Amino acid sequence: MPSSVLLVGCCEVDYLGLHRLTEGTDIEIAVNAPTASSALHQLSQQAYDVIVVDTEMGSDVLMNLVPSIRAAHPDPVILLISTQDNPVLCWRLSNLGVHGCFLRSDASESILQRLRDAAAKQGGWSRDELRRLSIAGNSMESVDEGRVALTHREKEVLQQLILGSTNKEIAQSLGVSFETVKEHVQNILFKVGVMDRSQAAIWAVLRQAV
Repeated sequence: MPSSVLLVGCCEVDYLGLHRLTEGTDIEIAVNAPTASSALHQLSQQAYDVIVVDTEMGSDVLMNLVPSIRAAHPDPVILLISTQDNPVLCWRLSNLGVHGCFLRSDASESILQRLRDAAAKQGGWSRDELRRLSIAGNSMESVDEGRVALTHREKEVLQQLILGSTNKEIAQSLGVSFETVKEHVQNILFKVGVMDRSQAAIWAVLRQAV
């Protein structure tokens, strides 16, 4: 009997793509619940082996939904599906019982194996992922305590983000490559614990960090 998977908050494209990926395998994409309330209702009607939750639902929704699922249904393995890597959010949710995350851009074989491992209650966060989540957790604690160690160059980039400059404009202004600017921006987002450059700029202004 195939292992059943409940999708939560995923779009129709994700549902069709995962359904096509698992067709004829030992994994069955059963239902896509579009909202947190519909997911909890679905779980009250039927048991599932794996629950895949879309991070696009937002951190506030997820921080409430995951504990609600865990409180009522401790058995299913919960995975995240995400468009981009977000170690801070993953760290927060891992502490609430999420077992792993895969990206939409991951190879089909990798996604299928992740679902199979989850159904078998194996796998979970890899050693490298746990290391990165730990770093993210430490970064968040530093943010909460007002201690964020930005390099001189990162502060220069952050100043440009406050001005609304694009990566190309920042590269030209600082005399560095476009790829170098991208790396600095990602480091800044990671260190201050936010998801995008606008949030980083707001963080900097509120804390007078630069």
